[in-house]
Amino acid sequence: MEIEERKEEEIIKGECLLSGKVTSNTIDNIKEIVIQKDGNNQIYLSNVLDRLPYGLVSKEETGMGATSLELQTPRNSIIVEPIKITASSKAYSHTKSPTDKVLYVGSETMFHKKITNASIAAYVNNPKIKHKKIIVVADSLYRVINSIGNKVFKDYFLLLDEVDSFQMDSTFRKSMDECIEYYKKFDKNKRCMLSATLVDFSDPDLDNEEKTVIKYDKVTPRKIEIIRSSTPELIGNVTDKIIDLLLLYPNDKIMVAFNSVKGSNEIAIHLITQGFLNIEDIKILCGKSNKDKIQTFYSELDSDKLPVKLNFVTSAYFSGFDLNEKYHLISVSGNKNAVHSLSDKRLKQIAGRCRIKNGLISETVIHDLAHFEDGYILPDKGSLIQTAQTQIDSLVCIEKHYSKNPILKRIHSTICDQILKTLESQDSRFIKKVKSSYGISYLNIDAYLENSKTRFELYKEDNLLYDKLQSQQHLVSLQSLNSKTLVPSIDVDTIDRKAKLQEIINVLRLNPDETSLQVLLNEGDLEDFQKKIVENYRELYRYIDNDDLLDKIEEAADSRDSRKLNNLILSARYSIMAPGDAYKRGMRHYFPIGIKLTTDEILKRVNTVFLENNIPTDIDTNTKAIKFIKTHFTLSGKSRKDGTFKIKDENPYKLVIQKVKKEAIDMSHFSADLLFWS
Repeated sequence: MEIEERKEEEIIKGECLLSGKVTSNTIDNIKEIVIQKDGNNQIYLSNVLDRLPYGLVSKEETGMGATSLELQTPRNSIIVEPIKITASSKAYSHTKSPTDKVLYVGSETMFHKKITNASIAAYVNNPKIKHKKIIVVADSLYRVINSIGNKVFKDYFLLLDEVDSFQMDSTFRKSMDECIEYYKKFDKNKRCMLSATLVDFSDPDLDNEEKTVIKYDKVTPRKIEIIRSSTPELIGNVTDKIIDLLLLYPNDKIMVAFNSVKGSNEIAIHLITQGFLNIEDIKILCGKSNKDKIQTFYSELDSDKLPVKLNFVTSAYFSGFDLNEKYHLISVSGNKNAVHSLSDKRLKQIAGRCRIKNGLISETVIHDLAHFEDGYILPDKGSLIQTAQTQIDSLVCIEKHYSKNPILKRIHSTICDQILKTLESQDSRFIKKVKSSYGISYLNIDAYLENSKTRFELYKEDNLLYDKLQSQQHLVSLQSLNSKTLVPSIDVDTIDRKAKLQEIINVLRLNPDETSLQVLLNEGDLEDFQKKIVENYRELYRYIDNDDLLDKIEEAADSRDSRKLNNLILSARYSIMAPGDAYKRGMRHYFPIGIKLTTDEILKRVNTVFLENNIPTDIDTNTKAIKFIKTHFTLSGKSRKDGTFKIKDENPYKLVIQKVKKEAIDMSHFSADLLFWS
């Protein structure tokens, strides 16, 4: 009989390998398995269980060996991990021979090269490997599913490990939502979501999941120092604590868990400029999308040791990896921003990354307080699901009405994408884009609920976190500190944009051909503004000297304000128009070189050109008219005598035009209210 067909009660071994007793009971429809500790001996799940339960499983301690148990269980398994070093190291350490091999699927690591789809299929179809064990990074799960085919949902057991990371990181890792959708396709007794810090799910499809809590009969207490800070002094207090540790324990390593790349970068630079550390002594472990923001500080974990003396980690490294060394831990909960806030579960999870016995030399939590308006009420699951549906209905409504208008239809997707970005920037996006439609992102709702609850229940008032940790039998001390250390603010987003701008300009300076440009647009994993630059370059590079064009694009795009780039492109498009183009003839007729015009006259003449060319829009103010005409012509300064502007010449950006178009532009693609062709 296949193991997954056996009754749930049979997962407890008849004879445990250690003397610890195991009891099982059900409370409020939640199965509870309690493992009695045997002195100082470590009892792993494989000692007392012959397989993991299916459904939602909360293991109330880290390091219980849940993944190892699944790798030992005689069934085909796919184990999904949040980060690649965890997936790769576990696959490497559990591979014993070519016929007893754990397959890793993800990007390259120190243990593995990137695997091909053909190699995945070869492993799956290898008859010499009786039970297939695949450990995959969340972003690559689709590759495994596609390689195996639909039989995967019947023939494999799916384990989502550290599933709280799927919930809390879903806003910036879209693959997390996709993993949950795959999870739902597996039979209920062939799937498990596991975490030491399980967060409630709002997805109604998961309401009927079996729920199991696995815990030891005794809590492992931690010694925790809490430093309460005011919001302006939070960074200063973190910096002071790091300096204290550096001075008192110069040979020890430090890990700072702070879900802020900006804050981590500022502290790192301050410590270097003040002479406490060298640049090679500091690393920031975070997602790849932040690599350009922090440049030399960026690092990925590639072993079970922290890379340098001072190590900042963001939420990408709060779970799913093991560290086998001693170090000092500083966890930072900045409650001005919800995504920086740390629940007691997250604090436990972060501390649990240290797997060596008595490994944490010290643990410090530094936090400020959250501010709530009078009468604030915590959101609930129902209200957020309703909010998500309203967001979907609004986008559908926009699509319905915009699709009827040829002008608005062209900008529909741009507007909807901008709405999604705005919602995300305000931590209020509860929907996901699914191909050409939208759906509710229950993981985003889970994260929002957890963050709101955390800030309200732990950081609304002075002693809430202290009381919570004490109630969990930890040894807690508390002090309020006012730091005098001023850490200069650094705009890492601007640094990041400059780096990405330089990156795409350098690519375009290699003079790619049409095919290369198309590949870059389709497969280049570009930021939105990088994509816009490539699209504009692709349209113009045949007509304008490439070096001159790229110089001017680089200068115009070096700003978060897109108007400079928009105006440059509009000017370039006008400059390369065919001489016989009706629009260009109209502009030259109403704005001949040398004529002097008032602002009222310029406004009237611009709109006349639009009208004569059937452009379904107009410009409604003198200021807009002046800005617009300056993209077509160089104007003199406004005359003090009669208030006129003189049309001096065309091509105000002095672009090096090599040739112009032979055919007229389709003016139906013109939208003067946006000041550029869409």
